Amino acid sequence: MVDELIKKMTQIHKTIGKMNETYIEIWKEDMFLTWRWWLTTAILILPWIFWLIVRKKQSTNRLLLSGLFVYLITSGLDSAGVAFGLWFYLYTPFPYIHSFFMPWDFGAFPVMVMLLIQYKPNISPYLKAIFFAVFSAILFEPLFEWMKLYALLKWKHYYGVPIYFFIYIIAHKVSKRQHFEPIE
Repeated sequence: MVDELIKKMTQIHKTIGKMNETYIEIWKEDMFLTWRWWLTTAILILPWIFWLIVRKKQSTNRLLLSGLFVYLITSGLDSAGVAFGLWFYLYTPFPYIHSFFMPWDFGAFPVMVMLLIQYKPNISPYLKAIFFAVFSAILFEPLFEWMKLYALLKWKHYYGVPIYFFIYIIAHKVSKRQHFEPIE
């Protein structure tokens, strides 16, 4: 039984390997160094440079913890969306990381959330969450689709609104942690 499973899994991984080889060839020939590739690379890097300049330095660790949470959740959800055939991405900066949109998940999302947490801290986190959700799902997703950076297969933009809302709310709660218990 286990030997049969190993054979099946070996075949699947060989197929995945061949598909990745094909993807890398397409990436090299049709995506790498195009204006869309440069744009996605900029979306990956520039938000972090901006954040490093404007961040509240005494809150760096707290904000980075929230940003890490956002990155982990969005990249996990993105990978699941690609795996389940809901959408796919084009013009990723790296050919080996094509199952989620690294510029958005690692660049724009965490930085946007960290900036929203940092600025105007007295504004309701629920209002900020609504802003983040609508801005991300209703403005940026259609814009990126129009720019041919990703393609929807079985997904509607508005499905993301409650997801983005809860990502922001939880990231906000993570940022408000007052202390951690010491490690003994």
